[in-house]
Amino acid sequence: MSDNINVESELYDIIIIGGGCAGLAAALYAKRYQLKTLVIAKELGGLITTTHIVENYPGILPMSGWDMMNIFLKQMEQLEVELREGEVTAIRRVERCADGSCSHTFELDANGKILTAKSVVFATGTKHRELGAPGEEMYRNKGVSYCATCDGALFKKKPLLVVGGGDSAAKEALLLSTYGSHVWVAARSTLRAEPINLRRIDNNEKVDIIAPNEVVEILGDGKSVTGVTLKNEYNGSTHLEVQGVFIEIGHLPQNEIAVPLGVTMNAKKEICIDRESKTNVPGFFAAGDCTDTGWKQAIVSASEGSQAANSAYEYLTKQFVSPK
Repeated sequence: MSDNINVESELYDIIIIGGGCAGLAAALYAKRYQLKTLVIAKELGGLITTTHIVENYPGILPMSGWDMMNIFLKQMEQLEVELREGEVTAIRRVERCADGSCSHTFELDANGKILTAKSVVFATGTKHRELGAPGEEMYRNKGVSYCATCDGALFKKKPLLVVGGGDSAAKEALLLSTYGSHVWVAARSTLRAEPINLRRIDNNEKVDIIAPNEVVEILGDGKSVTGVTLKNEYNGSTHLEVQGVFIEIGHLPQNEIAVPLGVTMNAKKEICIDRESKTNVPGFFAAGDCTDTGWKQAIVSASEGSQAANSAYEYLTKQFVSPK
């Protein structure tokens, strides 16, 4: 252990890693169970804050992901949930013995401190998957983007390309059509989006689907994107002139720090959980997009987060007699 790492004396009942839908839902229920709770996340709000509009969360009228998450955060403030922005870089499960009995707790390295908890809810979510094509890294933030909500306004009246074949790609294209002069969607097979979004694209004269097709290289002049090379011809050419490339090809779970605990993961490196958000490691629960749940939705993440808090409460009651 490094000498410059401070060990906090406070022992939490539950530390929640992640500040998105799953993590904040877990915090809500943990507070209702009167557990000593801490939420720590690199960025409070999670990936949904980059969503242009959320239309499918019960009880909330259509609004931006950022506005929806602000409601969540205000709720945390009302509940007096302790929130910290920071990065957890390591987790250890350690044995604690007192009064002749032993139990396991967790130590978390975060921002030069060691935090201790009786249980953990892991809700780190995902990060954008990269395309891996030549030119992608060179022109990152110079025409290559992973978030239309974040960067769309920078591309007013410019030709744009969305790379992806799912509903997220369809929604990115629709948003970008309000900024760009024209938007193409390059899908590897077909565009598999919700029917309502497919209809919106069909009715949008500024959006065209290029499928089946793939981007094999992102081109530029050294300063910014000037076009892409396609795998298959489109309108008689494999060259498409665009000034912005928005990559929406899925996400990768952010589970690296859970690996040393021996948490079971699937081939996609997603944490395996049961219907109660339990993992194979006692006291360690997981929820949201970082898990092996097939359907990645905000409402599903919130459900798993609340279930994780309930499971943690039951675990604490059995293992520590009283969670207080």
